[in-house]
Amino acid sequence: MTYYGIGRRKSAIAQVFLVDLYSQKGSSGSFQPAEQSSENWSRLGFSSSGVTKFDIQINGSIFTDYFQNDISAIQYIKQLVQAFNQFFKIKIKVSGGGKTSQKEAIHLALARAFCQIDPSFKKPNLLTQDSRIKERKKYGLKKARKAPQYSKR
Repeated sequence: MTYYGIGRRKSAIAQVFLVDLYSQKGSSGSFQPAEQSSENWSRLGFSSSGVTKFDIQINGSIFTDYFQNDISAIQYIKQLVQAFNQFFKIKIKVSGGGKTSQKEAIHLALARAFCQIDPSFKKPNLLTQDSRIKERKKYGLKKARKAPQYSKR
């Protein structure tokens, strides 16, 4: 079974595809995810053997490699992922914005995808989208609101 979620923040857009590995046809139910570098995963709070219940890829690279040393981004997304006891393969496509905007867009997209599986995700306000974006520059001004210096003489 495949679940889909989309999240947006500023100009970042994230698409999340969750594939439930137990419900696929021909699956024997004995899935073991690929062993990631155990040093990285144990440092982040996953199992000590490095085997997780999630195979997460962002834009074709491993989850920890994409966010590199940004532990807060990894923890922010990990708190959503650890709520389920099923094996998932998570494929994320993200574009636009900076790393922080991408992190929040991924978080919203994951919450929307998990909401399809378990409707209890609607209650803790995980599906709230932050609609603030950068204000456009107006003519006659230097930036969105910054006016040129006024000179009396």
